[in-house]
Amino acid sequence: MLDTSLPTQRLITQRIMHPFGAPEIAVHHMLALQAQDHASALWAVGLRSNSSKIVIEQAIAQRRIIRTWPMRGTLHFVTASDARWMTELMAPRVIRGARARRQQLELSDEVLHQAKDILVAALEGDKQLSRKTLCHLLGDKAITPEGQRGNHILSYWCMQGILCQAGGEAKDPLFALLNEWAPEAQSLSVDESLAQLAQRYFTGHGPATAHDLMWWSGLTMGEVKKGIAMADGLANFEHEGAVYYHGDLAEASKTDPSRTFLLPAFDEYLLGYRNRTHILLPEHATKVCPGNNGMFMPMIIVDGRVVGIWKRVIKKSGVAISLMPFATLGSAPIASLKRQAESYATFLQVSLLSFVVI
Repeated sequence: MLDTSLPTQRLITQRIMHPFGAPEIAVHHMLALQAQDHASALWAVGLRSNSSKIVIEQAIAQRRIIRTWPMRGTLHFVTASDARWMTELMAPRVIRGARARRQQLELSDEVLHQAKDILVAALEGDKQLSRKTLCHLLGDKAITPEGQRGNHILSYWCMQGILCQAGGEAKDPLFALLNEWAPEAQSLSVDESLAQLAQRYFTGHGPATAHDLMWWSGLTMGEVKKGIAMADGLANFEHEGAVYYHGDLAEASKTDPSRTFLLPAFDEYLLGYRNRTHILLPEHATKVCPGNNGMFMPMIIVDGRVVGIWKRVIKKSGVAISLMPFATLGSAPIASLKRQAESYATFLQVSLLSFVVI
């Protein structure tokens, strides 16, 4: 396999080119979708499942998809059944790595466990309470939530598998007890978890390398290699000194839909890999992530490559979309991108008010 075919194969593997199934099926296929930007994450699921925003929000409300912190200290969408084993496998390294930050915030183990008792007592009985409400409860019990302390307490106990997000408004999400919100969330042995991680990451993201999975998961190379050795159904090939792992690879054909897409911010098509040069030229990297500050812009994809960024303004009457390509685009890509803009408006179930190229 040549390097130039990687973008096409990943479009297919990630189900961007061939979306399918209900929202939870798409999330399960991807194993996890980065979700710190809630609106962008909904579109990431919608792209891969041909589902509207309302349908995805229903899947979250019905406890089929969970938003939590399974790895890298970053919010992700995962399925309810995967939430516990993924968190147990990958979150401990993040927790250990954040000890200095907790010390800065004066969040000792004693304070964290006092907070846990308060949160559990408030949520027991299958209750769901907002972040704001829970932070007020902590403050009432003399555990000050200001200065990001409240957010750190909530994310800490999500990473410990005690809490999870339970939908609600993006700016003030609801929280619940994981064992009540998703009783089917299963624990696996370490070996089972590593094998599951490798098999499903490469099936949903491949072709990709062990270094890609190491970055994505936050695990050590030893753990990644162990998972690959135990995984079922993986094949591999070597290219330019690197080994790429994958599940079944579908052939791109003349009947395939356009390889032109409007991807959301933080999409797995870019962030799912350590090496991103296959789809994003280094000279354009700071345009997608200005200042290299970890905030990734929505991306324009043409023939599998990132060729620009886009913005949308949502109003009561509809959505306005602006394209900012890195270079001049031809009429055919622009026409295809307009169809993508119309698909995004359909996802939101609003009208496309305007479509402009800047």
